[in-house]
Amino acid sequence: MLGEALLRWHARRPTGKVTVPLLATDGGPITDSFAIAEWAERNGRGSPLFPEAGRREIEAWNARSERALAAGRGLVVARTARSDRAKEEALPPFVPAALRPAMRAVATTGILFFRLKYGLGDAGEEERRAVIAEELRALREALRGRPYLLGDFSYADVVMAVTLQLVRPADTARMRESAGTREAWTDPVLEGEFGDLLAWRDEIYKKFRPGS
Repeated sequence: MLGEALLRWHARRPTGKVTVPLLATDGGPITDSFAIAEWAERNGRGSPLFPEAGRREIEAWNARSERALAAGRGLVVARTARSDRAKEEALPPFVPAALRPAMRAVATTGILFFRLKYGLGDAGEEERRAVIAEELRALREALRGRPYLLGDFSYADVVMAVTLQLVRPADTARMRESAGTREAWTDPVLEGEFGDLLAWRDEIYKKFRPGS
């Protein structure tokens, strides 16, 4: 909310909706996660994340992830709205700790801003949870105990690992420190059903994002 003016400048978009992620490149801003990953594939080094033979499957898993993430935003925002600690942690870093309790109203305004910006309507928590569960059951069925969806590690594994953040965040240094935020991102119902997929996600983090 506070950084939207700067975000608009980077996005070169004075009107309309702007959001993150955003990658500023010499060729202009890129504002879609999938497109950013493709840019990284073209300009980076290392093993490919977009094998040509698996392109359609990757696009399908990306669509599943986006559907789950859209549902998950509403759950996270609702839990944040109920948590004073999560609201305090959502305030900008420059706000002193002693002032954070008195500024929870600012965080509440931010939550309202976020709800309006992303059109988080009246869908109930159970309905949103059901959408996430449907996509994660598809992931479990596709993996069948394998380490990766397409044989080798690919962008399909990346987007579905990110989706599991809606169930329980990975145990990173930042999330360990932010107890209220971590609680707002944890869904005990989904956590109980998808412990095996959380373990799968944690192995991916251990191998590809050690020390994160």
